[in-house]
Amino acid sequence: MSNISEPLQESGSLVEKVNSFIDDMPGISPRYKNSYIKPELADLEIYQRTIEQMLSGNLSLASSIADSIDFQVVIFTDTSENHNRVYHILEKRESSNKHWGLFILNAAPKLKTLFIQSPHPKFDTGTGKQGIWIFTKTEAKAFYVSGAHRSNSDSPSDCGGTTTVYRDISEPFRISDQAHSVQSPLQFATKTLNSSINNLMVFQLHGFQKMDSDPYLILSNGNEIVPVTNRLERLKKHLLEQDDSLTIDIAHIDSAFLIGGTNVQGRLINGSPDPCNIPGTSNPDRFFHLEQEKYKIRENKAFWEHLSNAISLTFSSEED
Repeated sequence: MSNISEPLQESGSLVEKVNSFIDDMPGISPRYKNSYIKPELADLEIYQRTIEQMLSGNLSLASSIADSIDFQVVIFTDTSENHNRVYHILEKRESSNKHWGLFILNAAPKLKTLFIQSPHPKFDTGTGKQGIWIFTKTEAKAFYVSGAHRSNSDSPSDCGGTTTVYRDISEPFRISDQAHSVQSPLQFATKTLNSSINNLMVFQLHGFQKMDSDPYLILSNGNEIVPVTNRLERLKKHLLEQDDSLTIDIAHIDSAFLIGGTNVQGRLINGSPDPCNIPGTSNPDRFFHLEQEKYKIRENKAFWEHLSNAISLTFSSEED
């Protein structure tokens, strides 16, 4: 490659940077409707190659590759709380109309296999800002937040499954809903890390409207197959140790609803040969789908602290 594009250098608060990104992303108002444009496969392959180079530490090459899809690599020094941690960010250029989200790598993670994802930061209120906060507190390996509201596009996803979340009628998922589209940056980021990181753990944050009889939290691995290990049970135990007022269901134990069965990242991790259309055929206990009540859970920073602690306790014993 003849032209080398060096990464940008930034500093400040990573949480504030991501929170501003979430606040500014296209929603569902008429002015911003259909801002999300489905990526071409060729662009996603470039996106994937960029992440591969970021994982290898080749940031100049990653930056040069990203140029061709109007993205940029940023070396970000988080100076908040006086810890000066370094992160590598893949983001669209300011002039770009590709609202494909933010991908962030921790240059020196404690939890080297943990990938935290917030696919619905606007619709599942609070989960984007919760996600970046937990990412920094747990010192996880990677974080991804979508770049547009899940209902931003009117175009249907090619993947199977229907939902009533958009208009209270059953209809196909939409291309802007990255938990339900394989031709998406989130899916390609997940595939790339899953191929590069042994025993990758994908932790995905969601929200639901709790009825009186519902638990505050529904934990699943994306299906009801009994897993090979008991990480969700450990997570529940650590959460209850901090707040015994919580009520928590686990899908393969409590026959819970909202288990993410059509979630394509979960299907990928669970061994589906075709995540767009076929459920996962196994449960390696490496995809974690959290459905969370709003007021006690998603909008309560005390719970964010509890969840961060529980994640660290659940996964730290598996690190080298």
